[in-house]
Amino acid sequence: MPLNIDEAEFYRRAFGFAMKAERCAVMSDLSAAVLEAVIPLGITVAASGVVSGPKAASANPFHFANWPAEMITLYLQEEFLQDDPIPRWARNSGRALSWTELFRLLPERDPGRRVIEAGRRFGYSEGLVVPMRCADNSLGLVSLGGPRGAFTAGEQVCLTMIARSVFEAADSGVMEFRELML
Repeated sequence: MPLNIDEAEFYRRAFGFAMKAERCAVMSDLSAAVLEAVIPLGITVAASGVVSGPKAASANPFHFANWPAEMITLYLQEEFLQDDPIPRWARNSGRALSWTELFRLLPERDPGRRVIEAGRRFGYSEGLVVPMRCADNSLGLVSLGGPRGAFTAGEQVCLTMIARSVFEAADSGVMEFRELML
């Protein structure tokens, strides 16, 4: 259940998370930290990755993804990547928006609707997609989702700020260096 908090608390949460993200030594720490930050807002899964450029074409375009294994298996088996409206949005827009808003933009016969329905079967009714620009100028995104209703304006701003901090920490290269040193 989302928290009933004021705007100042949203900003404190987002700033606190940004500082914590900067201190994460490895990607698994960052993945755990983002979930800790967003679960009180009704978000239960998060992913950060690249949707264009060399890393997007690699075997592992994700910085991290903590989606259930069954969902990832279905996503790969059904070859959802080409149809998924979330990475399509990230490749074509720099604006963060809720999944509900994105889904409303899709034409009735858009093949991405089957990806949406699959997510709903796993209980993901709302989320946020935050397109990002990588250090190498390729495109990336953070997607957050959960079994909840529409976001308040404060929740969406807070989650966007958290997502931007996640991506910047994940894509900085500093974390990769730290992981190599461990």
